[in-house]
Amino acid sequence: MEPLFYHYGYRHEKPVVTVCLVKKGRQFGRGLALCSKLDYPNNSVGAVKAQGRAIKAITRKANDLPIDRDEAIRLLFEAEAPPFKFKAEFPAKLTTYEKELCKMV
Repeated sequence: MEPLFYHYGYRHEKPVVTVCLVKKGRQFGRGLALCSKLDYPNNSVGAVKAQGRAIKAITRKANDLPIDRDEAIRLLFEAEAPPFKFKAEFPAKLTTYEKELCKMV
C-alpha cells in the first residue's frame, strides 16, 4: 500500500494537521505533522514530515515523539482531530475514518 495522507483543520486554506498511514504486513504506522500557530501551513512540508514519522514508527516498531505539550494538544482539539498520543505511532490502532479510507484504496 502506498502511503495514505489525510488532513484535519485548515488555516489559510492549508491543512494544520497532516496524517500519513504506512502499512507493513497487517500493521500500520501513523505519522503526524502539526503546524503551530507561529508557522505558515505548507502541504508538502507537512506530508514529508508525516510520512517520515510513519516510516520511522513502522521501521523501529515503536512509538516516538509524544504529544504532551499544551499547544500541540490544543491544536489537535481545535482541528477536531482525534486525541493522538504520538507523532510517530506503531502499531497504529486505526480510527473509524482511517478504516474507511483504507477500504477505498
